[in-house]
Amino acid sequence: INTPTRGIGSTTVDRLVSLARQSGVRVIDLLLDPAATATLGRGAAKLDEFAALLRGLKAAAAMQPLAAVEFVLGRSGLRAMYADSGEADDSPATNLDELLNAAAAFQGDNPEAVLADWLEYAALVSDVDAIEDARQAVTLMTLHAAKGLEFDCVYMIAMENGLLPFHRGSENRGDEEEERRLCFVGMTRARKRLTLSLARYRMTRGATARTTRSPFLDELPKSLVEWAETEPSPAPTYSPRSNRERLPNDIEEWSAGTLVRHPVQGLGQVMGIERGAKRTVVDVLFQDGSRRKWMLEFADLTRVGFEEVGE
Repeated sequence: INTPTRGIGSTTVDRLVSLARQSGVRVIDLLLDPAATATLGRGAAKLDEFAALLRGLKAAAAMQPLAAVEFVLGRSGLRAMYADSGEADDSPATNLDELLNAAAAFQGDNPEAVLADWLEYAALVSDVDAIEDARQAVTLMTLHAAKGLEFDCVYMIAMENGLLPFHRGSENRGDEEEERRLCFVGMTRARKRLTLSLARYRMTRGATARTTRSPFLDELPKSLVEWAETEPSPAPTYSPRSNRERLPNDIEEWSAGTLVRHPVQGLGQVMGIERGAKRTVVDVLFQDGSRRKWMLEFADLTRVGFEEVGE
């Protein structure tokens, strides 16, 4: 109710919950009743503003999935809040981008679908439902999705400190215990053979760094593990040129105001370009009002001329 910050304090929330209990109604019903919230004192005006927001968000139910998610993130203020969090890359904003990608993918397969269709699909279909045993093919999944399943052979990759256990920016003992349990879940999916692997070097967000092995590997019974090590190899080197080669051939003609097209988002206009030694970030405003930032080297964007738009 107060995320992003809307000036609704914990005291006001406590009063709202207490009044709902006394009245025998749901908090949401009480919140949407201006006559009831008027009895809550100074916080009533802020609660009414929040109630108006909830009423406005109802419009998203009739929208297509991608437009609906963009609408909710923008109207609620969540997009702006995470954009201003100061946490680059590894932040909730990244999860929002993935949510948008999922909505766009579903919409691409179901052009007539609205938000409710996507939510129903997401509630009923899981990664496990996509597994086809008869195909006898390799199945790629997360450790969470593997719960309850078994396979003759299981490969767990990236057994590296920072990935398993995953580091969330804080040293929380409870988090590591949960990661250890998750690792155990993955290992016990194997009926006959389990292979654990790690890389000496890994590229993350365009930067290559040396890795260290997961501490969970040192906890395994030595008598039950057969170690195999590949030949040492030098650290990979990536020059800034490697990413530049991914840039569009006409990159020199790109600037603020350039018109571009994306296969899902459609037509848009470049609002700004940040050119760095390792990556180029492009800020695009699309016709539907959404605004996205991408690494141009990996974005599926093409420049279009004004004459093409006119056609």
